Amino acid sequence: MKMSWADMDQEDDLDAEEITQSSSQSSNGNGVNKEETSIQETKPKADLSREHREHIRFCNVKRKKDFICLERVNGKIVNVLDGLELHTGVFSMAEQNSIVKFVEKLEEMGKCGQLKERTYTAPKKWMKGKGRVTIQFGGCYNYATDKKGNPPGILKSETVDPLPDLLKNMIRRLVR
Repeated sequence: MKMSWADMDQEDDLDAEEITQSSSQSSNGNGVNKEETSIQETKPKADLSREHREHIRFCNVKRKKDFICLERVNGKIVNVLDGLELHTGVFSMAEQNSIVKFVEKLEEMGKCGQLKERTYTAPKKWMKGKGRVTIQFGGCYNYATDKKGNPPGILKSETVDPLPDLLKNMIRRLVR
C-alpha cells in the first residue's frame, strides 16, 4: 500500500502522541514505563527525509491528458480540450478530510462573526441557483456593486484575514 508523506507524517505524530499519553499514565513501581519495554520489542519505523517523502507523494500523483472534445472553430475541427490535464492523488484521504474540516470550521467561524467583515460573506436571502457563501483571504474582491457604490473588482481599502497556512501549503503543492 502506498502512503503519501503527509499520511506517514500524520501516522508518526499519532504514534508519538500515543506514546506520550501512555507513558504518563502507565508507570510501574521500578521507574520503567511499560510502554518503553514494548517499544523496544517492536520494529522501529524508517525515518524518511522530507525530500524522500515529497518524492513518494509526487510518484503517487496520477495524470490524465487524453481528453478529447472536437468542435468546429473558424471552419476547422479543433480539440478544445487540448492541454487539459487531470491530476489525481495530489492529496491523500487524510489530507482531504482535514481540508474539508478546516473549510467547515472557517464557515462556522464566519457565521459566528469571528472572521473579518469581508472575509466571510453569505447572501441575505437564499434563492435556488442564486448566491453563495464566499470565504476570501488576502484581498477582497467585490462581485457586484455594493451598498457604498463600489464597482465590482478588488477593493484596496477593505481588509480581510490573511491566507491560512493550510491553504498556503495546498497552493505550494498544486503549483509544483
